Amino acid sequence: MESAIGWAQRAIEIAEPCAANAILGEALGTLGVTRLIAGDLSGWADLERCLRIALGGALQEQVARAYNNLSAMAVSCRQYDKASHWLSEGLAYCEKRDLDATRLYMLSYRARKNFEQGDWPAASEDAEAVLRHPLATPITRIPALRTLGHIRIRRGDPQAEAALEEAWAIGGTAQELQRVGTLAAIRAGGRVARRRS
Repeated sequence: MESAIGWAQRAIEIAEPCAANAILGEALGTLGVTRLIAGDLSGWADLERCLRIALGGALQEQVARAYNNLSAMAVSCRQYDKASHWLSEGLAYCEKRDLDATRLYMLSYRARKNFEQGDWPAASEDAEAVLRHPLATPITRIPALRTLGHIRIRRGDPQAEAALEEAWAIGGTAQELQRVGTLAAIRAGGRVARRRS
């Protein structure tokens, strides 16, 4: 994290005087997410600044990524009001511009938010919409399968493990912590629940 923060700050120092807004936005996005993961709440300001710069420069893909980072981090930090706000704005932005890759990722995080808030039908609907979409990539399928598997575990559904196994398989040999860390915890929790029953 220290290295990511250091390089992002250096990129910002170089990009700001040149008004290189695309580079500045990318660096702010990296800085914001990394700070939040490290527990530094100043990351919110970095992400919001990233969004403002991207919107001001009509940098559509960067705008979509900024909305995605804001909403995903808000869900991960369990700041659900903030997550609802960014998801609503971001999904509308992506739908209007056919930015399906980011829209599907955000839909996966809305599924997680809904699940964590107890709205399992809405969570299932969002997760299944992602999984049915022909443009869903492994990166979007993993969080959707993770949430769907978690819902099924809680319901005692025997199909829970199939969704989790698929998510694990999609993760491939690299098994990035970002993709599979939560998945591993869900799978372990499901095994404990099955032993108790």
